[in-house]
Amino acid sequence: EEEARREEEARREEEARREAQQQQAIFERNPMNTTSADQWGVCGRQLNALSKDVKEEIRAERTGPNPNVITVVKEYIIPKCTADSVSYSILINPNGLKCDTFVSHAWLGPFFALIDELRGYYEDFETRVFWIDFLAAPQTWPSQEADRLMFTGAVVHSRFATALLQCDHVVVVRNTNCNLYTRLWCVAELALAREFKKSVKVIGIGPPMHESGIGTRAQCSVPADEPGLQAAISKVTSDAHIDELVEKAVKAPAGSVLAVGATDFQVPSECCVQ
Repeated sequence: EEEARREEEARREEEARREAQQQQAIFERNPMNTTSADQWGVCGRQLNALSKDVKEEIRAERTGPNPNVITVVKEYIIPKCTADSVSYSILINPNGLKCDTFVSHAWLGPFFALIDELRGYYEDFETRVFWIDFLAAPQTWPSQEADRLMFTGAVVHSRFATALLQCDHVVVVRNTNCNLYTRLWCVAELALAREFKKSVKVIGIGPPMHESGIGTRAQCSVPADEPGLQAAISKVTSDAHIDELVEKAVKAPAGSVLAVGATDFQVPSECCVQ
């Protein structure tokens, strides 16, 4: 009886090992692993199509006429991407699409307004390629596998950072629902933009500056992310400096550009300004 029990345990361990190997092989073959992060882009023409599809497929009586990004991810992105186990960007661009613009935004912001702001600002919107987190990263993966994909150590070496580094500039899209710098991820993106010497274009109208809970005092919806993000921010800039940058990004007129190292914003001449 003891021998039979040991044999059964050994059989189960072998099955578990084989299943783990199979899952690892599937993970490694997934297109998310065979394309670089800066290829996880969507062009403006595809954003227009996405906006149209969301309006047609999400019931306004359930989500309201202007759902936020969180709702669109749950109601549209996840159902579309589950079968293929990829991000929305790779679903529609299987071979990848090289990004030139990194979009920093808040998931609590209105989805349609996000696309409208980008469309209204860029003259070449339809052909410009955007890196937008909820479209670039897979939303259907278990958190452990998603973390394996997106992070290979420190945040500065993450897929997010790789994409930001390869983009020409960062565009911050403010919204009237919330101050995006109450979210620590958005603060980290601003810090990385400074580290990589990227210009930061600021569009949209946001709520007024808050006295607390923004900048280095911001939080994450996933508390486990906070230590890594805070460490990444502290490595590239001081708390005082990042809080100063955040304040400027919040208060800047729409259409302003924050040049790294500059003390003032300048209105760019090469883009449309609303």
